[in-house]
Amino acid sequence: MRSQSAVFVIGTGLAVASTNGSPSANWLGLIEAGIDQLVAAEVRDVDWGKTLRSMISMNETSFVIQAATQVGDTFKSLGDVAYAKWLQDTVGSLSVIESALAVALTSLPIPLLTTNYDTLLEQVSDRSTATWLEPGKMQKILANRSKDVGHLHGVWSVPNSVVLTAGDYEELVASESAKAIQYAFGATKSTIYVGVGSGLLDPNFSRFLDWQKRAFPNPGLRDFRLCTDSELPKLQALHIADNISVVSYGKEHADLVPFLESILDSLADIAVSEDGLLFDPVGEIRADFSDELRAEVIVNQQLEDDTSRPLEDLILPPVLLPVPHAQYVSSKSSDASLSRIDPESDLGSRDVVLLVGEENSGLTFTAKWLALKASQSRPLLAPLYVNFTQAGALPKPLVAIVRKQARAAGFVLGKKDPIPPLAIAIDDFSPYVTSTSDRVLRDLVELQAGFAVVACKQGTEEDVERRLTAAGLSVRVRYVGRLERSDIEELARIAAPLQSQSLAKSVIDLLRSENLPRTPYTVSQLLYILLKSGTVGTNASTTSILEEFVALLLGRGDAQDDARVGLDHVQRMAILERLAETFVLDKKSGVAESAVVGAIEAIIDALGWPDSAIDVTQNFIDRHVLAKRDGFVVFARSSYLHLFAAKQAQKSLEFRDHLLARPIYYGAAISDYASLNRHDDALLDTVEKLLLEVGNLERTSTIFSAMELAQPSFISVSIDEQEHVRPPSESESGGLDVPTHLEDFEQEDPPPFPVANEDDVPHIWRHVQAVDLSSRILRDADQAGDLDRKQHLLGQLLKHWGDIINELDTDEQFQEFISGLSASLLISGTTVSDEQRTMIDTLQKIIPAAFAFGAISETLASRKLLKAMKILVDGGTAAANPESAVASVFFLAAVDERGWPAQARAILKEQQNSWIIRNFVAMVLLGTYLDPTTPAEHDDDLLECCVEIVVRSTHYSDGAERKRHTALIRSNFRIRREKERKKIAAIKAIALGRPAAAIEA
Repeated sequence: MRSQSAVFVIGTGLAVASTNGSPSANWLGLIEAGIDQLVAAEVRDVDWGKTLRSMISMNETSFVIQAATQVGDTFKSLGDVAYAKWLQDTVGSLSVIESALAVALTSLPIPLLTTNYDTLLEQVSDRSTATWLEPGKMQKILANRSKDVGHLHGVWSVPNSVVLTAGDYEELVASESAKAIQYAFGATKSTIYVGVGSGLLDPNFSRFLDWQKRAFPNPGLRDFRLCTDSELPKLQALHIADNISVVSYGKEHADLVPFLESILDSLADIAVSEDGLLFDPVGEIRADFSDELRAEVIVNQQLEDDTSRPLEDLILPPVLLPVPHAQYVSSKSSDASLSRIDPESDLGSRDVVLLVGEENSGLTFTAKWLALKASQSRPLLAPLYVNFTQAGALPKPLVAIVRKQARAAGFVLGKKDPIPPLAIAIDDFSPYVTSTSDRVLRDLVELQAGFAVVACKQGTEEDVERRLTAAGLSVRVRYVGRLERSDIEELARIAAPLQSQSLAKSVIDLLRSENLPRTPYTVSQLLYILLKSGTVGTNASTTSILEEFVALLLGRGDAQDDARVGLDHVQRMAILERLAETFVLDKKSGVAESAVVGAIEAIIDALGWPDSAIDVTQNFIDRHVLAKRDGFVVFARSSYLHLFAAKQAQKSLEFRDHLLARPIYYGAAISDYASLNRHDDALLDTVEKLLLEVGNLERTSTIFSAMELAQPSFISVSIDEQEHVRPPSESESGGLDVPTHLEDFEQEDPPPFPVANEDDVPHIWRHVQAVDLSSRILRDADQAGDLDRKQHLLGQLLKHWGDIINELDTDEQFQEFISGLSASLLISGTTVSDEQRTMIDTLQKIIPAAFAFGAISETLASRKLLKAMKILVDGGTAAANPESAVASVFFLAAVDERGWPAQARAILKEQQNSWIIRNFVAMVLLGTYLDPTTPAEHDDDLLECCVEIVVRSTHYSDGAERKRHTALIRSNFRIRREKERKKIAAIKAIALGRPAAAIEA
């Protein structure tokens, strides 16, 4: 047992010292005193008291708890004052007479936890009190950073902390922070139990011991229970299946004091901290490392209780790959042996782990994580992080840095004293700074670190590996991969279990729309922003979330973010806004570093600030807002440049007009501007200009053409005979309608502005770009213009989205692409069957419609436009032509506001029997009707809308046939909905472990 990792747990059976010589906070004594008071006050009768005393005498935990519950609940029923007074008159009135045992305990430089309600230990020492209701204080105790006495079952002076009754135990057991505290000392400390008696059998400790046995079947630390010689055999038998070793301190209870004093003497040569507790420098370094990584985890910013949770519950292992991420993505489907590497498989190796990562891949985070985990798995290793750029001109730069950090952590190291064993992470290693890298590698060999990870940028790994091998070091190469869907779901579950599905989906949508790096830091910060702003599951502006994310990168919330002593995040943003304007005006996405420094210097001079342009530039690079690529400085993500350009446009009308003069070219920045500046009428002028330029489409494709009427079918359709097509509900898909692997939407960060001139692109894509941007502007500029203008523009945009379906359906190049893609997915042989050809033809029509539906959902759908939409529906404009009608239904379905199916029904009522309505719109409506999560208030209109579409597409010989067929369709749809509900209920029953319910369903 390492003494630095010990904690004393003092039970209620330990007689410290009191006025009458009885146990100071004896649980039974407190209950008996309560019985006497309640009977004497005639609150309870004598027989009641006799019954409870009989239960106590049986010495069975369950009976004692029942007695305690009756006593405690009776006092509580008399009011808070009566309950507090009882505790004060009993436990609170105790004082120390014979202090030897209390002094011996409190003199130990070891954390003290107790189940006692009294404060006698505090009376004889300078230790203060902490209870299980104060997780922060309890955490410090277990970290050897506080001498407070931790009261696991409360203290008399805080009545609501006292754990006495069955209800109190339930509250304690349900407390996440209380469980975390117990798990902490159960997992990381050698616990020494003294005076616990039968307390280990109470509901709290019995659950704790059961957890400990499950979690650590082969424990690395031993726990101890102190007792007298006579108690030894019985307790050894009791703990035969536990990780608790029973140790006798002597023949009599009086021998406990000399035993404790002997422990104190054995610790005389071990260093103590300023708090008077054993000092573990390796543990301190490890704790600092842990704190650094916690700072990058969302839950620590959002939930205070999580500061007590084990680090492995908060931080996911990084993604490590055997090959670069791009190669992994492209080869995974064809190479079954290619898989992610378990990061912990490298922790016990003596090889140097060469960690390779792209820019913004989380390389530094991963290097630190590996060093920390190696230290945790091999407790004598001190984790240290060194950035290669810190290495100066000293003969032994790495050794000098390590010694400096070790001394700062508390190691007493002379110039010639050996450096303690290390788990070291060397970041940003460059093989091209030859003299420095030579000296660093020589130092690394000399240090003989127990574990070493060298991190370098992708593209330099072959040269780094060559240098490491030449220095005599064995090397394992690992590449940092990007988080996948399952990783993001797990982080969301940690951050907010009840919102994890919608939260993960929101984060994935943001990563895709803004091309953000899929690193633990980025995902964690997005989770934090979404939870803090309360925008989970809503149509929150991605621009506002991106703005908050960038503000965090620039220092918002940082204790050092103080404009009085340097630049704060607001001032850094101001510089970047003007820098973005420079990039835009120069039509450049990357600028030479010297030119960027010059531009920032000019900005700082104009603002009259004293800061160094070189330092500011490097600070932006260090914060990953700017980056160096191929000799140029660029904004780390194109979305950052768009955002800062939009923010600058808010301040400069001249610059705004420069952007609006080329709306397609600067579309991304203008979209952000509309989201930030929602009241600018000039934006609506731009929409009118764009829509006028692209014009109106006069041709109609077969997708909107009328179809021949079908003959009625009187066969009753069952769910097994004709499956409907619909998107999976959130309950079935885990809340995510995205592919299992995020590689399926893999995309490199695009250039900030189009490579080709906007006038040179084909009309169809110019049309899409113009309508896409116009839709985003109208949605976000919700405070601009008036209702008449908005409904007019909304009507135009809906017609244009319908026209785009026509264009895509008739565009030869697009249809050739879809045909080739469909064939590659559906055809495995050399011949094409009639069924496969039919499926390809269907996909060629479905994809244009699905594209428009998805685009309207993403760019235009907003509750703020519902009043304008109602005017279009009521006035007949929404149903004036097939294109507007279909796009209007898409809009209503995407917003999903109360009453929308009735509006959709009104729009579709007079439409002809076209392919898109019969085969796509009907699929959307039927899928919504069958979805068990659809509100019941929508059922009737959705059902009738689906029935009417089928009826309008069918030829009837007379009214009677029409009536019979209509009734059958309606009945079949209802049957299918009921079967769908039962199917989902069965799935849920199986998931909840209720197979009988599933069988019944």
